[in-house]
Amino acid sequence: IDPVTSAIALGRKRLTREIERRQWAQTHGDDVDGMPPPVEVSNASTIGDDILPAALRCQAGEIDCFSFYSNHRAHIEQLLQTNRPALARYSAAAYSPTFINPAPIYLFADFPPFARLVKTHELLLASASLQWTNGQPEQAITTVHQAALLRVRLADNADTLLTSMIALAMHYRELRWLSNAVAYLHPTTPPA
Repeated sequence: IDPVTSAIALGRKRLTREIERRQWAQTHGDDVDGMPPPVEVSNASTIGDDILPAALRCQAGEIDCFSFYSNHRAHIEQLLQTNRPALARYSAAAYSPTFINPAPIYLFADFPPFARLVKTHELLLASASLQWTNGQPEQAITTVHQAALLRVRLADNADTLLTSMIALAMHYRELRWLSNAVAYLHPTTPPA
């Protein structure tokens, strides 16, 4: 199944349901008895672990994420292959002609599965780290650019504090990646 088409279909289904839920809230106030349930999406703490398991995330205390990812190269490369649909969705959103969040905002709004987005973003940065350490800095910069494109679009269209915080966390990870990349510069690194 085309991953972009299936993601669009799920997004439309969620949007339709959120509009129904918002109309219920406008009619019934804060009484949630009888409100249409949100479209089922896992909100467990492990959401997105299929994309990037916790053990393969470069944690905040790790000084050198490039070495961390190099030490887990085989696992990261396997995840890149397994998660091609998620990466295709990310790319489609990053390069789409328009980027908006049409979901209505109200007290009982069901937020998008941000954990999947964040972990896909982290997987892209892990991929860029491997590209950099493989001697492919131009490819690494292209990958980081794609990761940053969606983050910028998300931040520019943020209509909730949570969305802004997610975009800020993604930006922090990109800056951390750039800091690691600078530490790996050497005389043969292309100036561009």
